[in-house]
Amino acid sequence: MKRTIYLLVISLYLLIPCLAQSQIQPKVIFGVKGGINLSNFSTGNELSSSARVGYQAGVWSRIAIGTLHFQPELYYTEKKARLNESVLHNMNDVNLKRIDLPLLLGYAWGGDQVTGRIQTGPVFSFANGDKQTAATIYNSTFIGTGNYNYGWLLGVGTDVGRISFDLRYEAGLKTIPNIQLDSKLKANLISFSLAYRLFSLYHE
Repeated sequence: MKRTIYLLVISLYLLIPCLAQSQIQPKVIFGVKGGINLSNFSTGNELSSSARVGYQAGVWSRIAIGTLHFQPELYYTEKKARLNESVLHNMNDVNLKRIDLPLLLGYAWGGDQVTGRIQTGPVFSFANGDKQTAATIYNSTFIGTGNYNYGWLLGVGTDVGRISFDLRYEAGLKTIPNIQLDSKLKANLISFSLAYRLFSLYHE
């Protein structure tokens, strides 16, 4: 957790000199987004995991300075997966209902109407009514979902006019406990989203 915060702070300090030295005015834009994700758990021991489709919807902003930008987002997401246990054949459908806060740094290239992007940064995830079909800790697939989680995002995208497309991979960094089997579970996902730019605070 501390390492993630340190990386973010260092990255923000790298952007500050760019703002001070550049003659380009910062571009600040706001929009909405929605998409789907395919989530899974990294597992070990007797547990295995199969992916399920979830969704996300929320808002985003981007502060661009030349080819560099900082993009915070806030969205509701459902991350679903199925856990299976090989010995007793227990099964658990897990639905992590979360409020996610990605804080992304990115580099963009291209023209005014069509732009390519690469982005990376931490994502902080806060529980909002997580559910699982395994009712108690006596089920070997029962997990402790916790109040929060965090991970690291890496993605690519493109902007076409006001429309944005993003493909991302999220690697879970916080271990999710499984009491019965003591497996070190982490939630990972691949997401595809469509975003729309509502308005901007710069003159085009």
